[in-house]
Amino acid sequence: VAHEGTLFDNVCKGAGADATRHEVDLADPWHLDAPVAGWLLTDARAALADGEVVARPASMSASQIESLLACPMGWLVGNRVGKVEVRSGFTPVERGTFVHDVMQRLHVITAPGGVCEGQDRKALIDEVFWQMAREHRRGRHASGPEPTGRVQSPYVPLTSLERAQMDQLLAVLREAVAYEADVLGSFEPSLFEYSFDKAGVTYAGRRLGGRIDRVDLGFDHDGTTRLAAVIDYKHRRNLAAYSLKDPTMTLGEDEELADDWVPQNKPDESPKVQTLVYARAVERALVADGPIHAVAALYFGTSGPVMNGAASDVTVDRGELDGTGVSSFPGKAKRRTEHEGSMTFEELMDRTEKSVYRAFDDIASGDVEPDELTGSCAYCPLLFCERRH
Repeated sequence: VAHEGTLFDNVCKGAGADATRHEVDLADPWHLDAPVAGWLLTDARAALADGEVVARPASMSASQIESLLACPMGWLVGNRVGKVEVRSGFTPVERGTFVHDVMQRLHVITAPGGVCEGQDRKALIDEVFWQMAREHRRGRHASGPEPTGRVQSPYVPLTSLERAQMDQLLAVLREAVAYEADVLGSFEPSLFEYSFDKAGVTYAGRRLGGRIDRVDLGFDHDGTTRLAAVIDYKHRRNLAAYSLKDPTMTLGEDEELADDWVPQNKPDESPKVQTLVYARAVERALVADGPIHAVAALYFGTSGPVMNGAASDVTVDRGELDGTGVSSFPGKAKRRTEHEGSMTFEELMDRTEKSVYRAFDDIASGDVEPDELTGSCAYCPLLFCERRH
């Protein structure tokens, strides 16, 4: 299927029948000259309004931002150039979609106002799992935010082996639900598949789009200020790549953190910023209802189960994340080579946004030279790239 970011398709839909293709010769294969860069990459695309072609700002989701930080060329090919994907129907992609649907339904029905409000999610997981399996088989959802919505990427077993895998998946999700019951105890799962597409939120100076799997809300110790924990589901056993420690813990006495620092587990690994982006965005999207502070940017590996990411030291000290791999900001020294950190969770979000500002500036100037970070090539469709590893 053609990606939603296909350049010519998007222009055609906006410009109508008069749209024409233009071929551009590039002197440098890793650089796009203006105005190509500004028009096709991030600044604007064509849109049809009352018969007139007008410029429309292009949004960027957090996953696209993460892809851009990992490799500008990979982002360009994966998000702005058409590509074709072939899916067999019972792959990790469909399984991930199914897990998202199950977890979302489970939390929606047990949230305040839900049909099973206050009930133990561990006792409901089997029923919700098989209900969702039936909906995926039919290809349409029977309940939820869009009661008659079409199932995206249905996960339907067709063989005895695949049916056995479904049974195994249920067992895995039972463990995941039991695990998360002891996490963020004073927070309430409140927003599910929250969309920023129409929220009017900007991030690093540009319109933000996309969705976050879950936002849990709570209050600070005096019960006056709202707190938010942003959670992204990953159907994985190992989330080591999503761990993030306070970088100031290893700085020398007179050493300062580099201005171009980006949040990454290791210097040669792709940055993982999706939940950090949406944590800041949640603050901006929900501020109309009163002050709100994001205090955790988390990844929940439902196949572990395991949780990783970053959180404020206050949240960690309250025991909200005991038994997880979530790091405290400021950091707490645990090795001889470390000392107490000084970067707050607020500063972590600020630093992340500054790194995205820089990436946006680079891409807007036409710089699409590939990076060679570990993991950046894993899902890139540009198979002939000379930098691929």
